[in-house]
Amino acid sequence: MRLKGFDLNLLPILYVLLAERSIVRAAERVGLSQPGMSAALQRLRQYFGDPLLIPNGRSLELSSQGVALLEPVREALQRVDGVFEAQPAFSPRALKREFRIVMADFLIAAVLPSILTQIAVSAPGVLLHVEPVTGASVRRLTAGEVDLCFWPYEPRLFHLEALPDTVRRKVLGPAPWICIAASDWLDLPEARTSWRSNKWFRDRAWWLRMWSRCGSAC
Repeated sequence: MRLKGFDLNLLPILYVLLAERSIVRAAERVGLSQPGMSAALQRLRQYFGDPLLIPNGRSLELSSQGVALLEPVREALQRVDGVFEAQPAFSPRALKREFRIVMADFLIAAVLPSILTQIAVSAPGVLLHVEPVTGASVRRLTAGEVDLCFWPYEPRLFHLEALPDTVRRKVLGPAPWICIAASDWLDLPEARTSWRSNKWFRDRAWWLRMWSRCGSAC
């Protein structure tokens, strides 16, 4: 939504940039990538015709326009928050909605049962439509065709260098890869380092690829 030519989606970003005086910290605070936050700052500079943040050595300082904007923007956001706080309290038990979730196959067994149990107790009117990860999952997420995705953070799975800036993400935890083989056949001491940097793994990469294909198909 735009008001007098200003994209209101940039309002909270403007406040965080002015308050943090750091592109890195502002990006972390709102869940954007640093390139995405830099692009947002450039749009804000173009709108106001002012740098807003000025380099000073290794840090950033507010311009005079940035100083003048900080308090009014904060107050505007507080007023917006007050509008939503005046709404009736959210009740999960009263919610009637279907959510579409994309989930990696190994997470379906590890995560989905606990999610379903919690929903059955707290939000019995909610239905989940779960589908597997495909090459179109990122496109469908950005298009609003799915609501949430659970997958390993590996953009190359979708032929991307990075996820789009519009996609917000949160790391839930590590998911280590484990290779299982007979103790008298696999030289475990040599296999404890990454296969990309270890000659033992590189010499056997064909077997690991074959094992991976078999494992994903079984």
